[in-house]
Amino acid sequence: MRDKYITGKVLSLFESNLFYEKETNHYYVEYWSDSRWDKCYLECLITPMLGLSVESIPDGLKLELNNHKTDLIDLHSFRIDAEERCFAFTLNHGEVQLADTPRFWLLNQLDETGTQLILNKQLFPLNISS
Repeated sequence: MRDKYITGKVLSLFESNLFYEKETNHYYVEYWSDSRWDKCYLECLITPMLGLSVESIPDGLKLELNNHKTDLIDLHSFRIDAEERCFAFTLNHGEVQLADTPRFWLLNQLDETGTQLILNKQLFPLNISS
């Protein structure tokens, strides 16, 4: 494999096999071959799950994730860190970092105090963490 550009293929394989295990609160990558199946748990400083786009639906907000799945956001879980990265918890995929487009959309929904999001005429807290 020397001198072959495989980074994109490896990243795509990683992303499409990225999962979250609620029982252990860990992310993992699942992999298999004809004779073997296994999963590798990840130790992460921040979530490997990335929210690529957000869509408002009757049940709330739906995120498209980097593992090619979708999930609903827990509307009471938004937070922004000192580096201005935005995060939210989803129902099935744990904490997700919002990519630039959904982050900018989310920040445009802030009230005048900058501490609450206005979504469908309801207020939801934006927690600020260090």
